[in-house]
Amino acid sequence: MAREGKNDSRLTMLHRIVAMLFALSALAERATKRSRIVRRTLCWILGLVISPVREMIAETGLELGFDIVFSDIDLTHSDDSADDLMRIASALSEFGRALDFLVAHIEHLDIAEREAALQNISARITRLLAMPMPAFNASAMRVRTPYLDTS
Repeated sequence: MAREGKNDSRLTMLHRIVAMLFALSALAERATKRSRIVRRTLCWILGLVISPVREMIAETGLELGFDIVFSDIDLTHSDDSADDLMRIASALSEFGRALDFLVAHIEHLDIAEREAALQNISARITRLLAMPMPAFNASAMRVRTPYLDTS
């Protein structure tokens, strides 16, 4: 069965999220030398991600019996500086390490406990991804007629 053992697609999804967190951390770090508009845009986008991801990882950790404490990051007085991006990069890599630890723990659970943990974390991720979706009107996007090719 595909859901047993380490071949579970939900575990693969979690490993990809860990990789994405590290990639976003590297992106934030590399952007410190870019123009202010690039730094501002990246601070804004990544700042939206930090709180829900932190909450999702902390809730999952508590459910698995781990009290994960993250460093405080306050972006309310951000001036879009390189230091702000370095703090964001540090936070994202901290999230990646914590989620990687939790995924490794989930992989070592017995089948019933693993299934319960994966169902709960999948529900959290679905809820996390559903939050920004009201901003996009998917039904209006489907109604559009394609432009004719004039080439």
